[in-house]
Formats: sequence, C-alpha cells, structure tokens
Amino acid sequence: LSGETVQISADAPAGFTFVHWYDYYNQTVVSTNAQASVTVNESLHLVAVYEYVEAITAYYQTGFENNTKTAYAASSINVDGRIITLDDALIGTGGSDLKNGSRSARVRAGFIATEFKVPYFHSISFYAGTYTGDTHGTVNVELSINQTDWVSIGSVTSTGSLVQTTMTMPADFHQVNGGSSAQGVYVRLIKSGVNRVNIDDIVL
Repeated sequence: LSGETVQISADAPAGFTFVHWYDYYNQTVVSTNAQASVTVNESLHLVAVYEYVEAITAYYQTGFENNTKTAYAASSINVDGRIITLDDALIGTGGSDLKNGSRSARVRAGFIATEFKVPYFHSISFYAGTYTGDTHGTVNVELSINQTDWVSIGSVTSTGSLVQTTMTMPADFHQVNGGSSAQGVYVRLIKSGVNRVNIDDIVL
C-alpha cells in the first residue's frame, strides 16, 4: 500500500470529540478532519486524538426571588447562597419592573458583581429589559481575575421586554490576562446612564 492514498475515518466515542489525526513518529498533526485522505508509507503511524467533553453545568444561578434590597445604595448581600454586590441597583418588585416571577434586579448607573470567582467559567446567560417608562439602556458584561482590571466580553441593549442573552468566555482570555481557567473569574454586569434596566435569571 506504500504510496497509495487511502481514506481514514474516526468516530468519536460518547462523551468525546475528535481533535486531530497525529503522526506518532514525526510528531506532527496530519489533519483536523475526522474523515481525511492520507498517503500511506512504511513509517506512517497515525493516532486519532480525542478530547473529553465535560457537560456544561450551572455553577451559580439566581432569579432574585428569595432576596430583598429596596435602596440603590451599594451593598453586598447574600443572593441564593453567594455574596453579590449591587451598586446603584436594587431588587425590584413593582409593576414597572420587568421580571420573570415576582422579582428582578433593577440597575440604574451601577452594576451587579460577584464577590466570588467562577472557576472554569464558560458562559453567562441572563434576561435584560428596559424598566417601564425609561429609555433603553446598554448592559456590558465584564470579567476580571482581580476585581480591578475588567475586560468586556460583550454588551446588550435593552428593549421593552425581557430578552435572554448568552455570552461566552473568549478563548484567549486567560492567556492575555495572566490567569487560569481553574482560578476562575469575577463577573460583573454594568451599565451607565440613569435610565433603568431590569436584569433577571442570571446563570453562570
């Protein structure tokens, strides 16, 4: 078969994803396609490399249903088992607050921030909507490894109804910012301007 071109195929076992075909002797990647064409020779020793894919699970989530904060003044409170800071923000229960259930966070010119790190952070999901009667506002999602230097991973502009948004961790975040995925990140949802935005059902 030496010199002939053959078709190779790799089927990933359950819980794994195919990464690449690896030339064991030359220590090079031959192809990143599970189905590939290769030219056979006597020294070719191909290895199919797979990566274990761990199911993504919620590390922390809250809908603010079990908490009370009636003033905009900055305060760090226990929200569903974890400490969160709400600065120029409160937990709204009024008829003008957009909410899933009976409560949501109402943020003015402030933020909602975790006082705990999320290890192996993958993504954040939350609902945002404009407080009834206000103009629309923009919410930025920021990450930090030290609570001092914050990096935005995206933003969303609110509308007249609660809309779910999901943002994921940039692939090079820890490489650029000097941390590691195991050490985790602090998460903050921040907005500017006095127009109010409701935020609900945060999942990290």
